[in-house]
Amino acid sequence: IALLEPIVEAQWQHILQSKVLAMDETPIKAGRAGKGKLKTTWYWPVYGEDDEIGFTWSMSRGSEHVKRQLGDFSGTLLSDGYSAYDAYVKARPQVTQAQCWAHTRRYFERAKDSDPAADEALAQIGDLYAVEAQIREKRLAGEAKLTYRAQQAKPVVDAFFAWVHAQRQRIELVDSSLLAKALKYADNRQAQLQVYLSDPDVPIDTNHLERALRVIPMGRKNW
Repeated sequence: IALLEPIVEAQWQHILQSKVLAMDETPIKAGRAGKGKLKTTWYWPVYGEDDEIGFTWSMSRGSEHVKRQLGDFSGTLLSDGYSAYDAYVKARPQVTQAQCWAHTRRYFERAKDSDPAADEALAQIGDLYAVEAQIREKRLAGEAKLTYRAQQAKPVVDAFFAWVHAQRQRIELVDSSLLAKALKYADNRQAQLQVYLSDPDVPIDTNHLERALRVIPMGRKNW
């Protein structure tokens, strides 16, 4: 372990030099919580610009670990809507918060069987992903990528949030319904979900990070 520590530290410092970081958390059982029971602890993978991923670990899911690991990071933090990331960003004006469209999509995916209106959201989000596929096909980067997103994705995003606002005015929509929860999740994160439109280096989602951390849930199942 002692021999590995300087390697880990060097990689971690390099990851934190990134302009854009993606961060997530995933549970892992470690330590006794009583007879026949294990504690739930957490891995916190952080993905840097050079396709490096560092896994940190904590006993809890609280925001203190995020603050401790990211420290004086300055740039854009891409994550899901978990409140620990909100707390970190609110205390650090030099950090821009971006959020993941794939997580937003999942809320509407859960709602589609109970309310057909969710299909409209899924179609619009699908259009945003089609734009990203075109960007990859055209191999656009930098200003060209930014311009393409402005021309092709921004109108879709504007229409999506206008639709979200209109749906939330429905009298018959119950707050406890899956669609209402999906609409609220998206509406409360308008600014964070649009960050990728103004920065070509910010991905539309955290899927690249989720693919990299897949070893943890695969391990959980096998262990």
